[in-house]
Amino acid sequence: MITRNFIVEELKSFDDSYANIDFLSMSDKEIYDLFEVHCDNNSEEIEIGLIYENYEKCNFLTETPDGWQKVGDLYEKNERNIHLVETSENNISRVSADHLFETSKGWMKTKDITIGDLVLTKKGFRSVMKNDIISNEKVYDWEILHPNHRYWVNGMSSHNTGKSFFCLNVVREAQKIGYDVIYCDTEGAIDKSSAAKFGIDLTKIRYQPIQTVSQFQTFVSNVLAMVKKAKGEGDNPKILIVLDSLGMLSTDKELADAIKGHNAADMGAKAKELRKLFRVITLDLTAAKIPLICTNHVYAGGGYLPTKESSGGDGPIFAMSVVSFLSKAQLKDGAGTKTGIVVTSTLKKSRFTIPEQVKFHISFSNGMNPYVGLQDYVSWEACGIERGKFEEIKNAEGKKEMIFKPNASSTRWGVKHLGKTVASTELFRAEVFTQEVLEQLDRNVIIDKFKFPEHEDAIDSLVDDESEEIEAQDGE
Repeated sequence: MITRNFIVEELKSFDDSYANIDFLSMSDKEIYDLFEVHCDNNSEEIEIGLIYENYEKCNFLTETPDGWQKVGDLYEKNERNIHLVETSENNISRVSADHLFETSKGWMKTKDITIGDLVLTKKGFRSVMKNDIISNEKVYDWEILHPNHRYWVNGMSSHNTGKSFFCLNVVREAQKIGYDVIYCDTEGAIDKSSAAKFGIDLTKIRYQPIQTVSQFQTFVSNVLAMVKKAKGEGDNPKILIVLDSLGMLSTDKELADAIKGHNAADMGAKAKELRKLFRVITLDLTAAKIPLICTNHVYAGGGYLPTKESSGGDGPIFAMSVVSFLSKAQLKDGAGTKTGIVVTSTLKKSRFTIPEQVKFHISFSNGMNPYVGLQDYVSWEACGIERGKFEEIKNAEGKKEMIFKPNASSTRWGVKHLGKTVASTELFRAEVFTQEVLEQLDRNVIIDKFKFPEHEDAIDSLVDDESEEIEAQDGE
């Protein structure tokens, strides 16, 4: 997301005419308005295919309903139907059948838009006058680095999704189990509309902008004091704090240098402040039973073997109970259309579970499905779900009955409590993975696979191993 500091640096580096402007005396709106004019005057239209083929490693901005924003990843997609869409204001776009437009009914695929539907344009909502299939071509897509993930296509609001729905999904699920959430935002990453679209109860979330490490430390200390006071009065608040993100926190020195126009190097000041932060708040958060979830940026580490490292030093790593590095791949439907991302979670550290790698899906239209990934752990014996089919047979008494026949290559799944099979597209639903099924799966598979052994069991295992070693030595 474009920040004030980014704009100032961009303008100063672009042209000497900006060098003498007193940016410190300008309001945020004045700076953003100046940047809009600058981009309008110094931009050019380039087809995304040409960018993908020739300039993929360059940095780009594109015009969006939320101002000029950075472009992230670029994607090449398979051939598909191309539509010519025209509005009553003569906005004309050539887009794929699955391209998303912002309409008065919400986000809609081009192929589902009918004549008369209202599409958001730069002049407001306008009627669609034409929507015709004109060709079949290879298409491209890109990632808009703004929480709304929108951009203008010939003056019409279109949609693309970025890297992280993760925190918003966490907030929604935390609310379901009774948490009030404090969302500390350092990036301008969310707003009320985006939170509401994820099914988040806006009455149970506090949005708190945070700029520096010291501000966050002070804010958390105040929250802890209020929680302590509430518990002293007999209340028991259930609070979750989300920090999005750790990497975007500034230091007081960095902020002061920016105000003075200095560009001094950090010299490890931020890493030191982060270590201090977690020394101060970790035990108090634990005592108050307040979970803290942080997002952070990663970078490629040096050395002979490539590694991923978390920005800000190792201080947060040492303090956290669980550290998961996330990577993503494209999620596509049967036609090859990109419908979301597949996230791989690799635990760098875990105090509570065995570090097994897991994958989950985040759909652009539906968010995170909580049941995707469970197919790797189900079986008929564990929870009554497995690939295969039901067959009708005669039992010993000559009566007909249905039995389940497993088949690892089957495209359908037998579901015991439903008494039928379902297709893979119908598997990841609440009626399949009922609470009873989830409890069976947890008890029969998940706990043994992910949970550390109980302390006594671990000691017994160690004693057994040592006894076997002693016996082996005696037998030599």
